[in-house]
Amino acid sequence: MKNKGLLGVVILLSVMMLSGGTFTSHSTYSLSDAFVVSAADGYVYIMGESSGLISALSLADLDSPAYVSQLDIDRNIRGSFIEGDYIYLNGFDGLQIIDISDPANMSTAYTDWGSGGEDIYVQDGYAYLACSNCLTIYDVSVADSPSLASSSYLSNTLYGIEVRDSFIFAGCNNAFNVYKVSADHSSVSLIGSASSAIALCGLAVSGDYAYVTGMGYGLFIYDISDPSTPTLISAVSADGWAYEAYYRNNFVYLAAESYLSAIDVTDRYNPVQSGSYAMPSCYAYDVSGYGADVFVAAYSSGLRTLTYSDDAYLPNDMAKAVTKESDAKRISVEYASGKIVIDYTVKNNSDISVSLYDCSGRDLGVIYSGSVSGSGKVEAEAGGINKGTYFVKTKLGSDTYTEKVTLI
Repeated sequence: MKNKGLLGVVILLSVMMLSGGTFTSHSTYSLSDAFVVSAADGYVYIMGESSGLISALSLADLDSPAYVSQLDIDRNIRGSFIEGDYIYLNGFDGLQIIDISDPANMSTAYTDWGSGGEDIYVQDGYAYLACSNCLTIYDVSVADSPSLASSSYLSNTLYGIEVRDSFIFAGCNNAFNVYKVSADHSSVSLIGSASSAIALCGLAVSGDYAYVTGMGYGLFIYDISDPSTPTLISAVSADGWAYEAYYRNNFVYLAAESYLSAIDVTDRYNPVQSGSYAMPSCYAYDVSGYGADVFVAAYSSGLRTLTYSDDAYLPNDMAKAVTKESDAKRISVEYASGKIVIDYTVKNNSDISVSLYDCSGRDLGVIYSGSVSGSGKVEAEAGGINKGTYFVKTKLGSDTYTEKVTLI
């Protein structure tokens, strides 16, 4: 019988040594059918697949996340996406939108028990639902009264999706597919595909690359710089049956059966498994992150909260200033000969300021400011700074970019 209530928080201060970095397990939260996990704004939400529970936990103390509230929607939950004050859910029975503006009093804002499926993504006021062999799009610009924009039949079963601009990247039963969404969101069309001998499931997209899990295998990396011709460039096997992926700072975390695996993808053509955290008697279905933390939903256990030593994370208050995707990116940053060099491209005269932060989020000050136009480089002295990993925050006109650099 499934437990539909709070079983408690168990504190685990264990450290597991690995060939690459070190996973530190901070705590667990017990839920018998945990399937989906999402995190934002200092809270983590763990969701049950069968009983349809959503439990909210405060992350004020990572070693003892505090139970805040629980909502029972009594439906299968297969995918979630947090945007603003709402969690958007996709389950076997369709779309549900949960108001989390007050995590202590979560409430249902909208329900449409129509066609459900596996995954969901929200972008620019639209929710995209992977529903078996169709893709359903809702206009959710008003979260408590969305409208159906379209529902398109697809020839493949979709397991995982991510959306970038007008492109939908999908892990399917026998391919990695790219779909194009029409300007009015009334239809989608297949524009690119790379066949696969095994089913592809969860994925994470960043810049020109898609990191896709292969059922029974591990991680596949695709070059998507040209969405019409996605190209498989590398693969790496991992412990366990990989189900879902989360990307951050050149690491991909795989929820893989009874393991959480860390894959170093600094070299996209030669990824390596740098760490593996064993979770005996569990089944890791989903993985997410917030700040320095990594969260795993384990079906027969619940929530695991961990950190990984090799992951130089963005401080929480900088999370929304992460470098934009490559098609919109106007700067690049590198370190050479005691200087931080910023390549820029702008259409008009623009003010530029460059600030430096250490890995704890401590502001080390402005290292360059001025005015630029066209394309060129600016150089900031970094000779007096200790070796290590830093974040360079560049404000160029009205846009802000944050990139990681390592001083050696």
